Amino acid sequence: MNNLKNTVRVSLMLAALLFTIVSCDYLDVVPPEQAGLQDATKTRRSTLGFLFTCYAGLTADDSPIGHTAALNGSTDEYALPIEWRNDSGAYWDDYAFNLVSAANPDGLWDNYYKYIGQCYLFLRQVEEHPGETLLKEWLPGEKEQWLAEAHFLIAYYHFALLRKYGPIPIITEYMPQDTPASEFGGRCHYDYCVNWIAYQLDIAAQNLPPTREGTEWGRATSTMSKALKARLLMYAASPLWNGKFPFSSWRNKVTTSGDKDFFVGNDAKYKESIGRDDYGLELVSSSYNEKKWERAMEACQEALNFATNEGECRLYGTEEADMKLYQTELGNQDKWLPYVPGKEDNNIAENRAFKERVMMLRYMVATRYPTNKELIWGLTGNNINSRIQGRIPVHIFQTGNKTAWAGGYSAISPTLYTIEHFYTEEGLLPEDAASTGNFASRTEWFKRAGISGNNREDIINLCVNREPRFYAWMAFDGGDYGSKLLKTSSGDAGSPCVLNMKTAAGHGYDLARSPRNYNVTGFMTQKYVNPTAQFVFDGGAFQAGETKPIPLIRLAELYLNLAECQANVGGVHLANALTNLKVVRDRAGVPTPITVPAQDQLIEMVHNERFIEFWNEGHRYHDVRRWAEGKKYFGARREGLNEMVKDISFEEFNVPTPINQPYRWDDRLYLAPIQNAEVYRNPQMVQAYGY
Repeated sequence: MNNLKNTVRVSLMLAALLFTIVSCDYLDVVPPEQAGLQDATKTRRSTLGFLFTCYAGLTADDSPIGHTAALNGSTDEYALPIEWRNDSGAYWDDYAFNLVSAANPDGLWDNYYKYIGQCYLFLRQVEEHPGETLLKEWLPGEKEQWLAEAHFLIAYYHFALLRKYGPIPIITEYMPQDTPASEFGGRCHYDYCVNWIAYQLDIAAQNLPPTREGTEWGRATSTMSKALKARLLMYAASPLWNGKFPFSSWRNKVTTSGDKDFFVGNDAKYKESIGRDDYGLELVSSSYNEKKWERAMEACQEALNFATNEGECRLYGTEEADMKLYQTELGNQDKWLPYVPGKEDNNIAENRAFKERVMMLRYMVATRYPTNKELIWGLTGNNINSRIQGRIPVHIFQTGNKTAWAGGYSAISPTLYTIEHFYTEEGLLPEDAASTGNFASRTEWFKRAGISGNNREDIINLCVNREPRFYAWMAFDGGDYGSKLLKTSSGDAGSPCVLNMKTAAGHGYDLARSPRNYNVTGFMTQKYVNPTAQFVFDGGAFQAGETKPIPLIRLAELYLNLAECQANVGGVHLANALTNLKVVRDRAGVPTPITVPAQDQLIEMVHNERFIEFWNEGHRYHDVRRWAEGKKYFGARREGLNEMVKDISFEEFNVPTPINQPYRWDDRLYLAPIQNAEVYRNPQMVQAYGY
């Protein structure tokens, strides 16, 4: 749809999405027939089906599933082959190369406003047109809970729009088809949007259960509401929206009124310092307000307390069963333990414990509730699983003759920045660890580490003595990919793939054999790959294993959100920030400094911890922007190894090499543009600055 009016109103075509048979998974619903709107709330089953359609927007390109979308593909986490820029719906290059325009936006604006309208239509039909059968079938408290789910989704869709487009129009009710364009509002002040969304999440939390089980897992809970509110307020306190917005001349066309009544509960005391009555034409506040960090800190603490109590959440890996899950799924054999250079002997207790932690971390992002109680919110379903399979980055495995195709996509290629910013085993960045004498100096990083046996001799110093998350989620020349990935139909139980990134017959660059599924940087990722995944060479079948979720909110985020707020408030809260940072690092097996660092240093530590812990989970795009550090990170030269050469020597391969793509940053990329038609047809609407 072309404009806000059309996206907010929901026609009978959208009403045709309503259905009467409830799926076993609320994101896999497919309407078996086109029901009339009058039937949508006729029975309990049809009404629940109507509610499920409101969730459908969660699989849009702004989620971490879309690895070719702007949210992930345009960041400094990894590179994609340039040929992937032509994929349908691939916008990563527009944002990475500063080519995005109002003529080719990514469509998220239209999509999310459509689902906001869908949610309001649900609310209206349930309140005004419940069927007689529905009134008889409803369970106690079920109506209030379903309405709260719709309010949560309305808040989430507004939040997702806010974090990408900046100040947005707030939609407060269902808008009929004949609503004139003149009655549609323009953008609201950023702080007004934040307060309105926070209020909606507070209201939703009152009638939502703290946990869900079985087929209901993934639907809205009060734990999710509080966690999302904490993230919202942390974003609002961040530099871009708290004094460092670069476009002071960007103004609204019409005045925006504020409403302090949006402040409820613990937020009420911030009414005078944050709430306003009239924003005038201003869209973003130009002055810094420490109260925003304090408000966010309290919301983060509340969310964490609630999640670990009523929400029954805990970090994955904090129970013995988490560390031993590989034994249950793969069998109690040493051969399933991941390879770690320098820790080959499994009879050494420290080596075994380290490898079990590596395997636990792989399962952490590939295990569903109730086994994984760290997941506060995750996406699951067959459609999600098919996209996870598309993340498998290896395109040629070493078969017997080293020439057979074994399937998979070679797309996600971690940058050298990624490899250099996971920690060493002692908990320091490689650059800092080199100065202590416990890690190779930079001049030695790309030389052989002296590892021998089973094609390991080409492992470089940069990939030795690293933290468990590095070996859980990264893959490198001479190292392993997967645990039992290679299998034959003759009965071989499977084995890891030993990567050979230099030769075309192994996993190296060869456009003749793979014109677009090649690696760009010389590194690969294993994050999201199910440890039970296998390729069967005879026939090339891929067995992904059980469906696994994509994480949207994990408990680790609540600890790091709180740590970031505490570090920015400073003073007595710095020690608490280090304590919460330590919780996440302890789970990862990474030491934490005993002495509290200076405030700026601690903030930087939290930022890098987010980079590692949430690598390729959809945070980086938004984090760098809200920190107002786009030029520092996304404007920097991006490098890999010299991978894009066929059949190359060790010495030629292991050279830091700029990725041959036109990465560019411009401050206008802090905001995404909306479609030009939206501005033309809505007299109140202003385009994002620079478009």
